[in-house]
Amino acid sequence: MTTIVRGKLLIDGTGNPPIADPAIAVEGDTISAVGTAGEIQVDRDARVIDLSGMTLLPGLIDAHIHLEGWKTMDLMDWMTTPVAVSALRATADARRLLEAGFTAVRCLGGAASLYLKQAIEEGVIQGPRIVTSGRSFIQTSGGADPWELPVECVEVLDRLEQTLADTVDGPEECRLGVRRRLREGADCIKILTTGAVHSEHNPPTRVGFTQEETDALVDEAHRLGLKVAAHAHGTAGIRTAILAGVDTIEHGSYLDEECIELMLERGTYLVPTFSVGRCNLDPGADGLPDTEYGLRQGREIRGAHRRSFDQAYEAGVKIAAGTDFIGVPPMKHGLNAMELECLVEAGMSSMEAIVAATSSAADAIGLGARAGTVAADGWADFVAVEGNPLDRIRLLSDVAFVMKAGEVIKNRATTVE
Repeated sequence: MTTIVRGKLLIDGTGNPPIADPAIAVEGDTISAVGTAGEIQVDRDARVIDLSGMTLLPGLIDAHIHLEGWKTMDLMDWMTTPVAVSALRATADARRLLEAGFTAVRCLGGAASLYLKQAIEEGVIQGPRIVTSGRSFIQTSGGADPWELPVECVEVLDRLEQTLADTVDGPEECRLGVRRRLREGADCIKILTTGAVHSEHNPPTRVGFTQEETDALVDEAHRLGLKVAAHAHGTAGIRTAILAGVDTIEHGSYLDEECIELMLERGTYLVPTFSVGRCNLDPGADGLPDTEYGLRQGREIRGAHRRSFDQAYEAGVKIAAGTDFIGVPPMKHGLNAMELECLVEAGMSSMEAIVAATSSAADAIGLGARAGTVAADGWADFVAVEGNPLDRIRLLSDVAFVMKAGEVIKNRATTVE
């Protein structure tokens, strides 16, 4: 049966001007036609969903999250919770994301999302389309390496998939690791080429893999058809990742002119993850590690992060929206539209922020042309909000209607004929 969805305005995700009085025709899981209400023919047996007064948009995409069912920011807690328990917890987060209008996400780090994705694709549970890296890759002593434990213990936890990141050293191990990840079902690869804000022993500016190791990781991933995301704060680690050919730089806190020029030459996306930076500077927030080094490093990086974004944005570097949320308050899944507000606060227009969370995000994470826009032959993944988010981007934090693959997931204050 054909479904016709009507609204007041359509923002199609391409950056083109909005369309007034739109209608979207849906057949199965696919959009069959898009136009004005007068252009779309309505069959006698069609179902009509009237969203009068609402703005229609593509389903939102978060290009950097963690759907792993973690309860705290404590690395030891993550490593001692069985993956099965984490995956079960994450089902609730997946539902919250979908009801918040996020019809697709990219999960970067952790094993549970591999199994969550399978359950969603099988229709066992409801959630967004998932692109996942499985566990990330670090070198021994890298950004997510728990120095509190002996190396032998970490090696055992690696084999049990209990670690956030898999340790690989040298080009041969790097290539083997990528092959293992592909066999496990990963859609992309994540590597850490610098330390991290909440790492006591590996500050954000410390470089990670060597150039030779990074080249091997990226070359093997691309040879197998997988995109690569690089967690990279410090300049040296960012440069290493870009030179190796990664597809996205996550965070990008200390970009310099050379890095920006390289990103422009190679078409590398920046996923700035402003939301996690905003949340991490709340020392009293539930679930966040109240450590002196974490708060200090977070404050130190904040100004540089904003300056780096400003330079990249002004230069024309491609931007995709991602939060780096893990589901722990205040980084609770379902609040992910915060990133669009952050992008607008950082100087993007509301339309540019919407594109960053729709068509640009779809391109960055490898979903292709069927996602990220409202267009004929695309997936029937779209949302509706009351009012115009071009005037007030915060409206996207409270979507009234969600459709994924032609199925109505959320339908508030609408008329169905």
